[in-house]
Amino acid sequence: MDFSLCFFLLLSLFFTPSSATPPSSIFEGSSLSVDRPNDVLISLNGVFTSGFHSIGDNAFIFAIWFTKSFGPTVVWTANRDQPVNGKGSKLLLQKGGKLILTDAGKSTLWTTAAATNTSTSVQLSLNDSGKR
Repeated sequence: MDFSLCFFLLLSLFFTPSSATPPSSIFEGSSLSVDRPNDVLISLNGVFTSGFHSIGDNAFIFAIWFTKSFGPTVVWTANRDQPVNGKGSKLLLQKGGKLILTDAGKSTLWTTAAATNTSTSVQLSLNDSGKR
């Protein structure tokens, strides 16, 4: 299965007003940073967590994992073969819904396509069921 497709099966783009946004969402123009360990998205049912996961000395992947497993059980990663640096790397949600993973040198390592409906504000939330 294509990893981008798998990613969108686990993450959903919701087109809702900001007042209805759960606290574990990010809005267009916002980012999750490897520099801030608490920058994670947690599904409302608490089963999945997404954020930067350490895989070695100063090496991180952006991943989705089971929150309550013994040790993080990663179920999906963005650009698994090229981890990012521990300082300055981030996942940015651009206007229109495109996700961009950049490393400390600001190089783009992974992206998604933009959302199809760009007439409303876009936010990114982790889905409870793993389905769209």
